Amino acid sequence: MPFFARFATPMLLLLTACASQPTTRQQDRPMALDEAGVTALYASVDAAAEAYRAALQQLAGDDPAQGNAGVAVATAQLRDAVSGCVAASGCDVNRVVSVYDALLQERAQALDAQSEPFAVLPTEEITAGEGAIPEQSPLLAEMPESGRSVALLNGRDLSDLIAMKGPVKASLNEWLTWLRPNLISAWENYQYMRYLMWPEYEQAGLPEALLFGILAKESGGRVHAVSRAGA
Repeated sequence: MPFFARFATPMLLLLTACASQPTTRQQDRPMALDEAGVTALYASVDAAAEAYRAALQQLAGDDPAQGNAGVAVATAQLRDAVSGCVAASGCDVNRVVSVYDALLQERAQALDAQSEPFAVLPTEEITAGEGAIPEQSPLLAEMPESGRSVALLNGRDLSDLIAMKGPVKASLNEWLTWLRPNLISAWENYQYMRYLMWPEYEQAGLPEALLFGILAKESGGRVHAVSRAGA
């Protein structure tokens, strides 16, 4: 299973559970596309994917500025394609999103290759299922309420604690349809900050889905965005 798909399930459940109430959106009638229109949309996705991969090569080579610019352009084209496919009948959304998913994995691998490995923090290892809270965790020292989340999880998967009720299902459907571009954009932005933030959460025994859920919900992972929660 792709890494993004494997990670998305608990993260999406977290996002939907965090919503104070389900939002509503007036759905437009799907735009009908003939076979030629759908084929043209798929062709634009393939072209954007090729441009994206070429930009990744520049990013990993000696022209990172040009690579970043190319990634931004290709990403915008892919977002438009996803939005167009969602709004059109006869378009296979899974086909378009699977291309985007593969590109995100390639980009994550490229970023991992360029970044330094996580530092080994001098604390005792947390054993899954014990609900242990490291005394020296900077995150727990800064945010004492996080200890409650650690105790609540007690080694269990985050998705096991979220009941799939009506409002959760409705919000989950929104994140998987018209909010999908926002979700993917937040995931891309998160990759740049992951190596700085995730080690602290991991040390505290908190799930990564919690960290990403906060960023996606509050700021979309944009470092200069204003967040109500300070994310």
